[in-house]
Amino acid sequence: MYYLFLDEMYRDTSCGRAIVITAWAARQARVNDRFNVLRDLQKPGTAPIFLRIDSVLATLDGLALISKADLDRSLFKPGERDGTADVLAMARPDTIWSVAVIFSVGYLIKLLMLDSYTVQTVDVFFDPKSLKADHAKALERVLRETLVREARRFSVQKDSNLLRHLHIRRITPVDKPQKDAAPNKFQVGTWISHKLCTKSDEFFRTGSRDRIKTEDISEVVTRTVQQWEGKSFYE
Repeated sequence: MYYLFLDEMYRDTSCGRAIVITAWAARQARVNDRFNVLRDLQKPGTAPIFLRIDSVLATLDGLALISKADLDRSLFKPGERDGTADVLAMARPDTIWSVAVIFSVGYLIKLLMLDSYTVQTVDVFFDPKSLKADHAKALERVLRETLVREARRFSVQKDSNLLRHLHIRRITPVDKPQKDAAPNKFQVGTWISHKLCTKSDEFFRTGSRDRIKTEDISEVVTRTVQQWEGKSFYE
């Protein structure tokens, strides 16, 4: 069973806005057994934080993916409301966030499979997002059904059984720790994702590390979101 932690960050760019999603995953047993090592990342260290995280991920036999979508500012349209058959209205920034999260989780699971990990049950933990109830349910359905189906199909195409029994179980927002309270493993997990988000520019400039990979999802996010404006995915 795998824990998957994610967080996001936004940056203004010369032509628009970028959304960065960091997702990392490791087996539940490893996270539980080495929680003290994870918690020590929040203490001051002599090495840069991204090097310490890379080292800890190796200890956990985990993998992280930093995904970035550089988007035209016009795509965000803060006042725009998108709708689907099961979601009456989604604020455009929430649509973009959901699409970026779906692709980031999917790409990370694909990387785990390509690195020969057998992935079955996955619990997803993320920083709370104020989505409407129908939007949150639709996102969970896409992750549990559409993403899982496509991941299994990809696995078959690669003549692999590593994702044959994949399913996403929990999808849980993680509150920030209370003042003066020690963070739990889920709070530390999303904090690690946040710290990697803050270093995303450096990773995209210098390249991936052993346990921390990068993926540019600008095109696939743009092509997906533009469908709410009546454009084809292939335009």
